[in-house]
Amino acid sequence: MEAKAHVLAPGKRWFMVNRRAHERSLARNAEGYVPLITALGAPRAQVGSLLTTDELSGWGAPTVSLGDPAIGVRLQALATSHFGRPLRALENTVPSGVVIDEGELAATAARAGADFDAWRRELPDLARLPAKALRDAVTQARARIERVPDH
Repeated sequence: MEAKAHVLAPGKRWFMVNRRAHERSLARNAEGYVPLITALGAPRAQVGSLLTTDELSGWGAPTVSLGDPAIGVRLQALATSHFGRPLRALENTVPSGVVIDEGELAATAARAGADFDAWRRELPDLARLPAKALRDAVTQARARIERVPDH
């Protein structure tokens, strides 16, 4: 048994699965998937009824352009068949907890990446540290992370 998740977002109308991931699941003898629907930052997810591997194998390619091969089903159809309610009702059960927009998130991630490289250069060579010194280094790194100001 495996899980397949969908994050609700404006304009997303397909529940899609990477075709290669599905093929790997079949090779592992997976029997089915538990479908999950949530929203970015939501405090909960909705769990649908079992999607069998045969059912998923019967899905076609979605009519959207993707970089990876995908198979999918319209989200409205999945909401009704596997969650027992219309998509709109399902969407209302997983309110988004988003506190920043996509641009702010990208900028924050870029700053964190730059800060991480600087923090890494400041840390001693961890491979040669005794356990107590390693613990102290981790504690110091955590303290730095907690003090990072918003830019």
